Formats: sequence, structure tokens, C-alpha cells
Amino acid sequence: MTNDPKSQVPMTSSAPLPAELADATALDCGRGVSTSPDDASTPLITPLQNGSPECDRRGPDFIANAEPGKFRLHGTVNPIRDEIIVIPCAMRQVWMEWFKDRGGYADKHLEEPDDLQTMPSQDGKRSIQVRPNGNVVEFTREFFVLCDNQPYLLPCKSTAHQFAREWQGWFRQWRHPRTNAVLPSFSRKYKLVTVPKSNALGKWYGLKFIDLGWVDAAEYANARAFNEFIEQGQQRPGLTSRANDAA
Repeated sequence: MTNDPKSQVPMTSSAPLPAELADATALDCGRGVSTSPDDASTPLITPLQNGSPECDRRGPDFIANAEPGKFRLHGTVNPIRDEIIVIPCAMRQVWMEWFKDRGGYADKHLEEPDDLQTMPSQDGKRSIQVRPNGNVVEFTREFFVLCDNQPYLLPCKSTAHQFAREWQGWFRQWRHPRTNAVLPSFSRKYKLVTVPKSNALGKWYGLKFIDLGWVDAAEYANARAFNEFIEQGQQRPGLTSRANDAA
């Protein structure tokens, strides 16, 4: 299985399980399916922007109903959404490494590489972090969320860091009534929408959260299981640390 974050789950039929298989599969549930985080690939949620290939009606990557400001849920039969309801289950900080000259995904690091140099971008409007081999590194906050009871990864980088910090700040305000300890992020669910943003560098669609209140018991159990799954996989081989870089 590839570690490329842009990889997608193949499309499959949504037809219900045939009746003649119901009894047989009930006895074999889970067989052949790995429960190890090392073997998992979580599909992405991406807010579409002006210039996203999914929105180019004449391009090979066009998706019906895709427009700037909508969400794309990778690897699902109905990938384009105006808004989404999610349960945030975990967040981690990573440093995404991309091959130079827009060559695609190269690696993902748990710690900031210690050989980074700050350089101007090709358009000269901002600064970027570059390794000696020319690869570009982007600091990213990754949210692991449940949407439609399915796991997804929501990367936040560049201007989306402000949204990530605000969301984390909101999580910290909810306290347990007996212990006063901070409640888990997955005790509440949220609607995510996009809002137009702009600055001197351009225009884009940013993220906004709307608190929808407490999850129910079943949602909490599923979210807690996903949180444990992510926590188990923090050191899996797809993530490199400085020690691995030096090896």
C-alpha cells in the first residue's frame, strides 16, 4: 500500500450484500482484514479551490458538481459535498516533503528535518522551506475525523493553520463536570463549511466549524476506537523521524 496521501480507495459497487452470502459472511467477519495501523491508508478530505483540477470541466480530473468552495471526500461514491458533519478524533503535526518542481509526494516526517533552508517561492510572494536536495517541506496539522461514520484525514497547512488552532482552542474549553479535565475532542461533533478568504497573495476558501453539540453513545464508541487506532500508528514506517533520516 502506498504512503502517497493523494492515493484513493478504488470505487466499488454500493449494492447490498446478497442474501445467499449473509449467513456465510457472518461467520467469517474480519478474516483477511488487517487491524494494524501499518496497513491502513486514510482517504483525504480537501476543500476545492479556484484552480483545483476537479473543477476544470475540460480537464481529465473533472468531477461532476465540483466547484470552488465545496468539499471533496476522496475514495467515496458521492465525493462532492457543500458541507460536511465530522467528529474530530485526533490531530498530529507532520512535515510533508514534496519532490522539487512539483514532482509529487516524497515523504512524511514526525519531526522537522534539521537541514531546512528558507527560500523565496517561484512566484517570489512567500517563503518556503527547502531541503538540500531541492525538495519542499510543508508543516501540516492533520486532523483525523469521522464523516458518515467513515475515517478521513483533513490536512491543514499554510493559511489553514489558523483554523486548526481555533478548533483546538474550542476543544479545550469543554471540561468534564466532575474532574474539570479537558474532554476528548470526539465528545462533540461539528459542521464544516468553507468561507471566502483573501489577502495580498490571493483569494481562497478557508474552513469554518460550527458546533453541533454532543455525540451519542454509538458515535462516541466509534470515534474513541478510531482515536486508539491512530494513536497506535504514530510511529509506523510511513512516518520518518530525524533518527530515521540519519540512518
